[in-house]
Amino acid sequence: MGWRTDQAYEDEQRREYRDWKASLSWKDYGRWLWRRWGAFLAGVATTGAVIALAALLLKLAPFSIG
Repeated sequence: MGWRTDQAYEDEQRREYRDWKASLSWKDYGRWLWRRWGAFLAGVATTGAVIALAALLLKLAPFSIG
């Protein structure tokens, strides 16, 4: 038993993936997207919040640079 790497196998994999994705309801598709991208989006939101907080703290700082 070995790995199949021929073009027919890859085409079959793509076809099965498209069929699986087409079989999902909108709710299931949303859950799948969240599982796939949720951690990335949470990281982006956290990074944005930290940058915004740092900018706010620098703006409100009682000292001036220069």
